[in-house]
Order: sequence, then C-alpha cells, then structure tokens
Amino acid sequence: MTDRASVDWLEAMTHYVARALSSAKSEADVARLVSDLSRRSDTQIEAILARAQGLPLPVCTKGCAYCCHQSVEVLPTEAINIAHNIRTKLAADALAHTREKLAKLDERTRNMGTRARAAARLPCALLVGNLCSIYEARPLSCRSVYSFDADKCRKSFTARRPESVIVDYFGPAKEITRAYASLLKFGAQEAGLSAHGLRLAAALRVALGSPEAAERWLVGADPFKATRFRM
Repeated sequence: MTDRASVDWLEAMTHYVARALSSAKSEADVARLVSDLSRRSDTQIEAILARAQGLPLPVCTKGCAYCCHQSVEVLPTEAINIAHNIRTKLAADALAHTREKLAKLDERTRNMGTRARAAARLPCALLVGNLCSIYEARPLSCRSVYSFDADKCRKSFTARRPESVIVDYFGPAKEITRAYASLLKFGAQEAGLSAHGLRLAAALRVALGSPEAAERWLVGADPFKATRFRM
C-alpha cells in the first residue's frame, strides 16, 4: 500500500468507525465493531507471517505469559468490548470472581508507572493458568506482541530492571495494531466521544460494575475519566 493509499484508507476507515459509533446504542454494538477491526488486524498480521518464508518467525506459544505482567493501555471501545465478552461468557459466580481480581489488581497498581508495574511482576487479572481468558477479545496492544526470542522475554521478566533487557518484537504487528488503534481513537473523537487511553483493570472495573457505562459513553459522558492511563 502506497503512502497516499494508506492515508486514504485511514481516513475512510476513521469515518467508518465514527459512523458506527454514532449509530451504536449498546455495549453489544461497540463490541461488534471492535471485534471486526481486531479480526482485520489479525488477518493482516497473519498474511505477512505467511509470506515470511525463510525469515525468523515469532516464537510466542500458548501458555507463555511473560508479557502478561505489565501495564496494559486500552481505549474505551476496547474496555467495552472486553467487558461484553466477560459478561456474556461467565456465570454469575465466575463474573464476581473476575471483578474481585480486577479490583485487587487495580488497587495495587493504580499509582504505579509502567516501569514499576513491570518490576512488580503482577499477573493480569484476566490471566488464568498462564492463559488469557479473554484471548479473542484481547486489546490491540496485546495483539501487537510477537517476540522473536522467548529467552529474552524470560530475562526481561526476571530482571531487576525489566527495561534493561531489549526484547525484539515483530515490527509489522506493532505497526498494524497501532493503525487499528488509531482508527478506534480518531473515529471516537470524530463521533464526539472520549478516546483517552485507560488502565485496563481500572477501566474494566467501571465497565463491569455499571451495565450502563457503555451507553453513557456513547452519548458523550466519560464514565472512564478516573481510569486514564499514565506512564
């Protein structure tokens, strides 16, 4: 895709997201939009990997969760999508347990910067037995992580200063997920909605704690204001 074509695509897709959000009425409507864009992102990444014959490939495997112990920034649309996934998938007791885990993690990490959060090595509240319990609805920032060296991931995880270990990631995945995150951000802004980055656990506490959170956000309120992400 040429630079001009990329710009045209971004503009057209941003307008598409804005129209979809302007007409959305519920959590489920937002979830359908985010799920669609997430699938498109995955498809583009998989297509590039399929063409990478003879080149080093990412080594990420099921059950490897070193990257699931750090700060995760999400957009309001993503928090709503994940909340919808959790709410529709879990029974009442499992939902209550998940909300309790999110609350505990949020209380422990809300005043941590990204470096302190990584150094604390606290697992994501949605991690169950080293597996992501919301894998199909995971945020774009999580979808962007494809490591070429599992040993470096391990060393980064165990290092006293995790940022001192440079982990090599698959660049195209970062670029593609960043583009789709831009669509969600700028599309929301075009629709007159808040689009600040949010702390995952804190945002999910809001989205799961108030069934009306998505509807309030869709009409221009900002129920996630207190959960905004900080470095």
